[in-house]
Amino acid sequence: ETRGVSVFGGDTIVSGSVYGKLKQVYHWSGEVDSGGGSGTSENYLGIGPTDAATALSKFKHQRIAPYAGTVKKVSVRTSAADVSNAVVVRFKVSSGADAATAGTTSTANVTCASANTTYEAEFTSNTSISSGDVFALSIQRATTPPEQINVTVVIEWDIFS
Repeated sequence: ETRGVSVFGGDTIVSGSVYGKLKQVYHWSGEVDSGGGSGTSENYLGIGPTDAATALSKFKHQRIAPYAGTVKKVSVRTSAADVSNAVVVRFKVSSGADAATAGTTSTANVTCASANTTYEAEFTSNTSISSGDVFALSIQRATTPPEQINVTVVIEWDIFS
């Protein structure tokens, strides 16, 4: 199969459907401190308030995949540095039950050596999603809460039907 490059100037009008890949960006920010005992617990990133002072435990944690797709990139930034205590990022997918309690989990350990610096997560296993699956993302640090945290996830959806 040969693919070329198309260059368009001005408006493009399509009658019918356009198929391809769509990269969608999800952003989360919140407070994960030692207050309320959640500082070193697994905290799910979900749908909810987007101000940094809202506890992540208050969010709804899963979404439905509109198409098949793959996690392409995860960026993490915390206000508390800790070289010896990585932020564990878990991407969970389930075709049946709640994504937090069933299905598969892909994990990445992100060492945030400096506060307020962005680091990339490198997953060691498959981060594919099937259309209709539910998915969730969580973060956790074993001993040092990440405090103010920002997480950005890029998912590439396959829109071919």
